[in-house]
Amino acid sequence: MDQENEIPIEENNFLEGELAEEYREKEREELIALARDKDHTAMAVLTDKWVEKEIHADLETAVSWLEELAEQGDMIAQYKLGTIYREVPNEENLTKAIFWTEKAAEQGHLIARGNMADLFIRLYPDKPLKENPMAVYWYEKDGQYYNLGYEYATEGNTEKAVEYYKKSIEFESEKTCSTFAMRNLSLIYERKEGFIDPAKAFKWTHRAAENGLLNSMCELGQKYAEGDFVEADAEKAAYWLNAAAEGGYVDALEKLGDYYINGEHGFPQDDERGVSYLRLAAEEGSSSAQYMLAYYHHTVTEDIDEAIEWYRQSGENGFFKAYRLLGDLYADDDNEHYAPDKAQKYYKKAAKLGCRTAMHKLGDMHFYGTGTDVNEKLARKWLEKAVDQNFNEPENVAIYHEMDIDDIDPDDIEAFGEEVANIYLDESYLLLCEIYLYGHGAEKDVERAAEYLALAKDHDCDASDARRLEKRIERGGHGLLQSLGKKLFGKDK
Repeated sequence: MDQENEIPIEENNFLEGELAEEYREKEREELIALARDKDHTAMAVLTDKWVEKEIHADLETAVSWLEELAEQGDMIAQYKLGTIYREVPNEENLTKAIFWTEKAAEQGHLIARGNMADLFIRLYPDKPLKENPMAVYWYEKDGQYYNLGYEYATEGNTEKAVEYYKKSIEFESEKTCSTFAMRNLSLIYERKEGFIDPAKAFKWTHRAAENGLLNSMCELGQKYAEGDFVEADAEKAAYWLNAAAEGGYVDALEKLGDYYINGEHGFPQDDERGVSYLRLAAEEGSSSAQYMLAYYHHTVTEDIDEAIEWYRQSGENGFFKAYRLLGDLYADDDNEHYAPDKAQKYYKKAAKLGCRTAMHKLGDMHFYGTGTDVNEKLARKWLEKAVDQNFNEPENVAIYHEMDIDDIDPDDIEAFGEEVANIYLDESYLLLCEIYLYGHGAEKDVERAAEYLALAKDHDCDASDARRLEKRIERGGHGLLQSLGKKLFGKDK
């Protein structure tokens, strides 16, 4: 971890003692005159004031003062020189930064010692740790076991990461480091192929939670609620989720809201209590809580105005499902809020955030002219965007499931992708088949139409629609344009 808040051992420097205090009271011009006469205390006070932005001086002059002091063995000047050279990280400057920082570290400057490993990482950014022994040396010398474990984890060396995370827990006095090490061990044992061990994952989650890490508290509460490698215990689940919630952890508020509203996992069904938790999370800006609160008012209390407001806030915070449901709400001609222009507006917002369903519905609206003029080119654009999305890519999985990409287990990506792969995909393929079969919004291309029809059939499209289009393709695409037999817009899926 960053050691900028450590108090260094300030010996062998010209900023100590009564003379330095006396010099601090002198005017800038007098100090500069003394510094030009090689008065080291004046140089030290001037550079200190320069670093703290109390006086103005050009960088070259300040560096010359610092070098003069550093060569006299001034530990603070050596450290500050290293810091200045580190700010422009080319090879020449990083080499100088290492030289002066190491000088300060050898004299006992704690922050300098803590910065050494990072300097070697910066100097050789493309080298793995096994080819950067000086970085490893300084990490170990400074006891930065968590940082070393994290670097190994980043490189994919899980075995070494586990080794140093455990060292961090055993030896590092900094509680934050050891707690994060516990957290990372829990994730390794829960997700990393070759290391999965639910008992160890639970153990380290529990220890991190006991150390006060809010996300681990929340996860521990979920494990007790859902009986994840521990006997389900609603009382313990409530304890840990409430502890995380009291610490301000929004995910815990959401879980409590969800459990109480649905009466799940041993929690009593209590709408009032559940909504109060969701509202707290929503007011903290949680897009998913805003969505859940909107959905509750949409489907349970049927307070549509309240639902619309929370859907809107959730969408503005990047939760595309909220925009998509707003689109559905305005597209429903059975309710008083029916407004196809607003439906199109919110589908477009959802589509731009990556929602395939919204892309399909936009294509459908433009194809049939639902709430807008017929525009087959725009229909083709949105339908092709919908079918071109690859939901086996981690980024798209993360977008669809509203997850942080770092929290997705690589082993789950295919399953998550399949979960959404067929949403409206068959219908998008059928519409694209018709577009290319009859040349509506695109140059007529019977061969391409046939390819889209084959894809639609692969995704279990409506058999009668498939047969009808298949016959027309066999006739070379000739014949009058007929409807597919139903409008796909608004179909519940």
